[in-house]
Amino acid sequence: MEQYEKQFLECLDLRSVSQRTKQDYFRRLKPLAHYYSQDPTTLSIQQVKEYFLYLIRVKKLSAKSLKLAYYSIRFFYLHVVGIDSRDFSFYKPKIEHKLPVTLNRSEVKRILLQVKVEDYKMILNVTYQCGLRITEAVSIQIADIDQKTLIIRNSKGNKDRVVPLPDLLYQRLRCYWKSHYNRTLLFPKRLSRERFFDRRTTTQHIPIRTVQIAMKRAVEAAKVVKKATCHTLRHSYATHLLEAGVNILNIQHFLGHSSLRSTMIYLHLTTVSRERAISILNRIMS
Repeated sequence: MEQYEKQFLECLDLRSVSQRTKQDYFRRLKPLAHYYSQDPTTLSIQQVKEYFLYLIRVKKLSAKSLKLAYYSIRFFYLHVVGIDSRDFSFYKPKIEHKLPVTLNRSEVKRILLQVKVEDYKMILNVTYQCGLRITEAVSIQIADIDQKTLIIRNSKGNKDRVVPLPDLLYQRLRCYWKSHYNRTLLFPKRLSRERFFDRRTTTQHIPIRTVQIAMKRAVEAAKVVKKATCHTLRHSYATHLLEAGVNILNIQHFLGHSSLRSTMIYLHLTTVSRERAISILNRIMS
């Protein structure tokens, strides 16, 4: 590991940054070092600025990718190198206001029916029925499952939360667990087809990328034209709860959002609440 990487890691650890965020920050800082073939601590702000012009004009990165690269690199220069934050005002991340893609209940059912591998089918069912991020779903531990609830550990922002666990899903998970009997993980990695019993003792969960590929293939097989991903199931969960009349504050808690503003975006994705409000208004004013 290079000296600048050690310094960066120490800085991230002292600020209690999650492992996932550490990996993201490193993944976006290393291309800068490779671009100039030198230690990024020796680069000038002008060189960093030229690197971003390269990302914009040559690599043509999306606004989201540029934003993530900017904040990762900015964090490094502010907290490791000690650059003044005003020197990093050369780029202004574009604020996007895109509504997330959601699926109706029929589309969710069609997609999940196309998942043939039981491991992936169960992960995607949990993702949808509990409104989880895919990183949270694959990491579920046996000790965190109760008959009525599921505890999500170390989610985004290093926070824990409790989400409702549907009765039928709980029963399905019990049956699924009997296929491997791992004492720690609900979704242990299958190390090889021949060594089936390794799943009882492994401490590795099923890879996220593998589930994402399974989801993509299922969407195609179900002939759903929307650009649906694993995260779309989480968006759909929130929208379906809102349509069913669940209080938005409860949905905020289930999703683990720090701000209600993040949850309120789902109000733009459904007309059911508005139609119900109009119906009530007509009734009480008649």
